[in-house]
Amino acid sequence: MQDRFVGVPHMSSIGCHLAEGLDVRYNTCIGQIERGEKSWDLLSDRERYRCEIVLISTPLRQALDLLPRDSSLGSILRPVELSPCWALMVVFEHSLDLCFDGAFRVEPLFVKAHRWRYSIAEAPLKCGSLWNAEERIGLCGDWCNSLRVEGAFLSGIDLAERIIAIGGGTPL
Repeated sequence: MQDRFVGVPHMSSIGCHLAEGLDVRYNTCIGQIERGEKSWDLLSDRERYRCEIVLISTPLRQALDLLPRDSSLGSILRPVELSPCWALMVVFEHSLDLCFDGAFRVEPLFVKAHRWRYSIAEAPLKCGSLWNAEERIGLCGDWCNSLRVEGAFLSGIDLAERIIAIGGGTPL
């Protein structure tokens, strides 16, 4: 049996719970990351944030856009191909006991479709996460591990454990 992780009431609830007590900046789009002598600068359209370690947990194509061109991690990421997918959530008043693949269904209470532009890695890296201790930059996501939300969650844990193991961070 495989573990499954579900955020309640929303999938973002997992991250929000883990971020309790941390200085998290929401609704801030980082457009560029610059390497300093002993730190990193994260640049948004409004501010510059300085930090010692950079962790990128965006979809792979967005991570490539953020990653400095001279980072050694770029060559590992570039070959990974991503495909889009559609997700559909349908809620009915009562459970439908369906023993067939298709039919005319009862009227749903709620329907939502979403197209994930960068969804499915054709061949996930299966490395858990990526961490370059010398550059002090790491990446995590389902494309590092497996193709489910659990893969992204476990990839983040793997990256945190790598950083803690080398003394680059302290456990919460």
